Amino acid sequence: MKKFWVAGLIIWVAFLIICVALVTRFYQLGNLPGGLTWDEAAIAYNGFSILETHRDEWLNLMPVSFKSFGDYKAPLAIYLNSIFTYYFGLDPWAIRLPFALAGVLSVIGMMLLAELVWRLSLENKTKTKTVFFSSRTVGLIAGGVIALSPWHVLFSRVGFESGLALTELIWGVYFFFLWLKSQSSKPVGSMPTDLSLIWLVLTIGLLASTFYTYHSAKVAMPLMIGLLFYWSIKNKHLNFKHGLSFGLPFLGLLWLFFKDAFFGEGLTRAGVTIVAEYGLSLKLLTTFLINVWAHLSPEFLVLGQTDSLRHSTGVWGVLLPTTYVFWLIGLGATIKNIWLIVKQKTQIIKLPLIGYLGLGWTVFGLLPAMIGVEVPHPNRALLALPGFILLGLVGWETLFNWLKQRLPKLINNVIIILVVLHLLLAGLFMKTYLTTYQSASSEEFLAGYLEVAQVAWQYLDGTDQRLPVNQVIMTSQYGQPYIFVLLAGQVNPMAYHNGALISFLFPDEVTAADLSRKNALVIAKPGTFGLEPSRATQIIYDDYGNDRFWLYVTEEE
Repeated sequence: MKKFWVAGLIIWVAFLIICVALVTRFYQLGNLPGGLTWDEAAIAYNGFSILETHRDEWLNLMPVSFKSFGDYKAPLAIYLNSIFTYYFGLDPWAIRLPFALAGVLSVIGMMLLAELVWRLSLENKTKTKTVFFSSRTVGLIAGGVIALSPWHVLFSRVGFESGLALTELIWGVYFFFLWLKSQSSKPVGSMPTDLSLIWLVLTIGLLASTFYTYHSAKVAMPLMIGLLFYWSIKNKHLNFKHGLSFGLPFLGLLWLFFKDAFFGEGLTRAGVTIVAEYGLSLKLLTTFLINVWAHLSPEFLVLGQTDSLRHSTGVWGVLLPTTYVFWLIGLGATIKNIWLIVKQKTQIIKLPLIGYLGLGWTVFGLLPAMIGVEVPHPNRALLALPGFILLGLVGWETLFNWLKQRLPKLINNVIIILVVLHLLLAGLFMKTYLTTYQSASSEEFLAGYLEVAQVAWQYLDGTDQRLPVNQVIMTSQYGQPYIFVLLAGQVNPMAYHNGALISFLFPDEVTAADLSRKNALVIAKPGTFGLEPSRATQIIYDDYGNDRFWLYVTEEE
């Protein structure tokens, strides 16, 4: 009877965690953050272009890398986004919908992965070593941590490819270990052999898809795959034959990636790394060490230091303080285990899987950000999040085993206090995210850009009771105005290259002299010298009453 009661409680807690993930990812998805970044607009417009013409905005036929603003975006998010916007329109919430769904799937995947990795880790536990948490409890802790993680919440609510790649990585690693169990000579539990091929196909497909989703994966994934296979082969779970059954189809799926990387533009982003900037030099080493600290410092992890308010609230770090403390404990315990293993001259692979995987995942996930020029960079480092969580689970186990041996009567009280504290901190983060952060990040997320582009088309076409104009002069001070105009007008890329935007001008800065143009709509950034808001025909505001654009309709000839 007790087993049924415990099983029911676990199901209800897991359901509650998923509900929390749904609410925190989908509440006001199209309005919070307000506006769209130009990368989100580019993903949406290129997806629209692919469905309309099978070509991107530059008329490249079904590309593997999308030229976009010259940054050559990975393709999978764009192709996926095209399906969602086809059915739900080009509204901001529909553009962000696949990324929010991926965020919820990450939470579910993290629960399953943590539970499975914990069970596999028990293989390396001795009979005399106690285990405080059950694998199901560990899964729930992992799911709760990622569901309320500032890092994950932020990147699940915007159209950034990193969140999608993280989901693919989590589920790919999870299916890898299911495949491992089905192949192992010493499996943990029973596994029907007819599922082995399914797990292998899902593993290969998901891990390969990360290369087509986000540039950071091109650095982190080869190392992650090597980490997984090294542990598996050393523990005699897999052999050379298994490596071939994985490697050959995996490389086959990466054929287009390799072709684009070596004969196309797939590795263009490698030019914005410190390796490309400094080469093999002492400057490279010193810069790399500085970047390492930038991504491991409490200023970044807890206190909100960031490269942009698009990537962090600037108040809360990417980890809640409780998560950070347990990560530190887990990191210390793992390093101590490694030291003991080295000291005893035994194989380091005897380190329990969760510590081995957590440490490697953290390092390899952070590496793409560490070799970048802009630091710290939460977006490029997002793939490291599961590593922080796994090491945090080691920290939980370490702390409570210590308490069990020394202060057993305090354990229940400590658990309640820590859970309540974590929920309180998560609540305070969400309050900041939903209030002050939205106002502070309004300009970062280009609030009003899509709206003003829609208004521009109304004036140009004489629709919605607007007096038609002959020309639109639109400031480019916020960057990339053309992509918002294309998106707002749903302009066919063929028409775009045949002059559909001929009536638009995008000067670096609008000036008072532009008001002398006849029968034109002049769109200026607030505060432009020589322009007065009191004389504006219309002002575009963000949701917090801040001026975003001043619009002036000039007189006809």
